[in-house]
Amino acid sequence: MCSEISSKLRKAFARASMRGSGKPKKLLRVLSILLCAVMISTVVLKTYRKAEPIALSALENVVGGWLEETVISAVKCELEEHSYTWDDFCIKIIASDGSIASINANTASISVMCADVVTRINSEVKREKYIRIPVPIGSVIAPKYLSGKGFRINVRAVPYVSVSARISSEMQEAGINQTLHRINMTVISDVQVICMSESVSFRRESRVILAESLIVGKIPIVS
Repeated sequence: MCSEISSKLRKAFARASMRGSGKPKKLLRVLSILLCAVMISTVVLKTYRKAEPIALSALENVVGGWLEETVISAVKCELEEHSYTWDDFCIKIIASDGSIASINANTASISVMCADVVTRINSEVKREKYIRIPVPIGSVIAPKYLSGKGFRINVRAVPYVSVSARISSEMQEAGINQTLHRINMTVISDVQVICMSESVSFRRESRVILAESLIVGKIPIVS
């Protein structure tokens, strides 16, 4: 009787020991996964930290190019939507002999055009929450030997842009007794870009031709 009881106790203890032996293994597995995750996160963070100076050096060109495309697209859309021509921006003063005596700026149309372009650019900039700056992994790991090689790491940069615009005109000789009058818009963008732990500020000016007209005869006075 006693031997049977002791035998049952030994078997119960063995089963309990087997059930308990799985818990340390599971705990060890979880700890190993967490350790691997921490190590991978550390390596990725260090890689991005090393990529940051490279991204900063290319920041102005990347963001500046994006702004240039945005400005050109905004001006093009405004010109196409409202069908603006040279006559919308200038008022011709005709002399008694039928020639153009002077050309005055149509300030009302110019102001509307500038305001619409600035509004359109601001809307596009706000829609773009961040810009990706691709950095080759070779330039990060071994820039001396692998610069520009390998897959790209996309470093995110957040742009903050303040936009203003102004109109200017110019005249150029375009042949015998002919003058080319051109109306330009210059969009000034004051930019601050935050990239990880650093920020960069710069100004970008984009010049776009709005309209031009070939004037035959005397060179008029532009005001």
